[in-house]
Amino acid sequence: NDLLNEILQLAIKDASTFELVYSSFNINDLVRHTVLQFEKIASDKKQILTIKTDYDDFNIQGDKNKLREVLENLISNALKYSPSDTMITISTSLFNSDLFRISISDKGQGFTEEDLQSIFKKFQRLSAKPTGSESSTGLGLYIVKKIVNSHNGFIYVKNNVDVGCTVTVDLPLNGHQPNSTN
Repeated sequence: NDLLNEILQLAIKDASTFELVYSSFNINDLVRHTVLQFEKIASDKKQILTIKTDYDDFNIQGDKNKLREVLENLISNALKYSPSDTMITISTSLFNSDLFRISISDKGQGFTEEDLQSIFKKFQRLSAKPTGSESSTGLGLYIVKKIVNSHNGFIYVKNNVDVGCTVTVDLPLNGHQPNSTN
C-alpha cells in the first residue's frame, strides 16, 4: 500500500506542476523538528542523530512543507542505509553569504560509480541495501531533487564507498538564485 501510495503521489506531482508556497521561516527550527521525528527510529537501530549549526536563528525564503519533505527523505535514507552504532550528522551553515547549506552525513555503504550516474532518476534501485527491514521505492531522491530544483537550489553527493556519504543541499536565501545543472 505504501509503495502504491508513493507511486500515485509521484504521478500526481508529475501530472501537474506543484506550486510553492513561499514564506520566511527559521530553517534551523525546521531541521530540529524534523530530526526529532526520527529519534525513535534512530534509537531502535542504535544510531545517533546529531545536529551541528553555525546559527541558531536563521530565516530563509521557501516552501516550508516541501523543504520538510526533502529533510525527511534525506534523514530517512541516512538511517535506512547506515549500520547500527553509527552517527548521522545534519549540519547547517551559511555558504558564500547567499546560500544556506544543509548537509546530511552518514556512515553507510555509499554509492558506486554506476549509482552516482542515476542517483536522481525516477524509480532507481541503487546498489546499497537497507541495514534493517526498511524498503525503498526508488523515488525519494528523484522527488528531493525536483523540490530542491524548484527552489532554485543545488543538490550534490560527496561519496566514499563503504565509508558513507554526505548529501548536501544549497538553498538561495531569497529563493530566486538561478538553477544549477546538478
